[in-house]
Amino acid sequence: MPIDCEQLAIQYYFGDLQYWKLPRIAADALEEGYDGPALRRLAGLAIQGSSVIRAEDIGAHDVDSAFCEMGVNAPITKDQAG
Repeated sequence: MPIDCEQLAIQYYFGDLQYWKLPRIAADALEEGYDGPALRRLAGLAIQGSSVIRAEDIGAHDVDSAFCEMGVNAPITKDQAG
């Protein structure tokens, strides 16, 4: 099933999506044909062999950029989500 990039972004920016899920989401996005440097960096965290992904491992700029590479106008504000 295709990922809903906009819905994932809304969930992330409003605290309903945990940061440690982002590397797997980025890998899934790459598999679906999205591409870009931020997606590749985040997806790389999923395959580094470490089972623990810390918040410090994921930069806010990379998250914003990754969502943009998936076609989302990120970051999303509460007004935009409504």
